[in-house]
Amino acid sequence: MVDDPNLMIRCEEDDPMRCQAVSRAQGQCRMLSFAGLARDGHLATAEEAEAAKTVHNCPIHAGGDRMEIAKKRAVHSLRVGIWQKRLDEHAEDENVKTLRGEIGALRMLLEEIIAKCETQNDLILHSHRISDIATRIEKLVTACSRLEINSGLMLDKAAILTLAGKIVDVVSRHVTDPSALEDISGNLLEALGEVTGTSE
Repeated sequence: MVDDPNLMIRCEEDDPMRCQAVSRAQGQCRMLSFAGLARDGHLATAEEAEAAKTVHNCPIHAGGDRMEIAKKRAVHSLRVGIWQKRLDEHAEDENVKTLRGEIGALRMLLEEIIAKCETQNDLILHSHRISDIATRIEKLVTACSRLEINSGLMLDKAAILTLAGKIVDVVSRHVTDPSALEDISGNLLEALGEVTGTSE
């Protein structure tokens, strides 16, 4: 960029974008700074033009080095902006307190590793990775279950039985037939057993 003769452009003495370098022999440089080059559309890319806005020297007076630093800063700022956007998306996600996505990702990874194993030797070679991922899945499932119970997304067995009792109480206020109440209570316990996996 510094060697590009097209970037060495003379400007008027009163141009505010004039290079800020000063020498004893010649005074202030008469060339456009990178900021001036950006203003007048002499830079090749929008990225260069954005970075150039803070560079007040011309290419010959270390402007090129400053331009490279400014470009790196601009790229860094862009990346930080992208990461911040992704971070905000995750923070605002209604599923932020669940680990189901992470569990799914690990299960997919485990499936991919096993799918690539064509022989028993392959399985043995990858057994450490398979075991490690399986352990991680187990820990995530336990943590996910704990999180969901604590945040009220999932009920434990005791809470379900309490809820069932309250449902029977509500129904008994409106149904006076004892045999019907007994049937409702039995059917409810049966259904809960099926849901919780405790039915005989």
